[in-house]
Amino acid sequence: MSTSNHEFVKECRLKSTYQAWYQQNKQRLAAKRKKQYAENPEYREQRLEAARRYRRGERTPPVSLVPPDALISFAEAAERLDVGASTLREWRRKEYFPEPKRHNRGLWFTENQVFLLGGTIQGGARIHLVV
Repeated sequence: MSTSNHEFVKECRLKSTYQAWYQQNKQRLAAKRKKQYAENPEYREQRLEAARRYRRGERTPPVSLVPPDALISFAEAAERLDVGASTLREWRRKEYFPEPKRHNRGLWFTENQVFLLGGTIQGGARIHLVV
């Protein structure tokens, strides 16, 4: 089986697995949404506004790929620290530093985190950061 066929079969399995799960949980999810709509005025207004935008043909803006408070990607942090991304991943696995922020399936650092990580590298010797 070629790679593209394999990926297609995998995608179909995932899709059908989700569809099966959704069919099992459809009533519970609908009841949860109805309850939230009835009890939470803020949620209700958000849903009504989304429906208005949809009727006008407006699309919701895509979710930002970069979180507002963590501007340095994992790869950029590795580059600034002059280490490989694999080294940084290894340090993360060994918990040499606190877990970076997750956003859209990516890992992001703040300036301060990268600065502190840079301070742990002195004269080529790696110092374990104790938090």
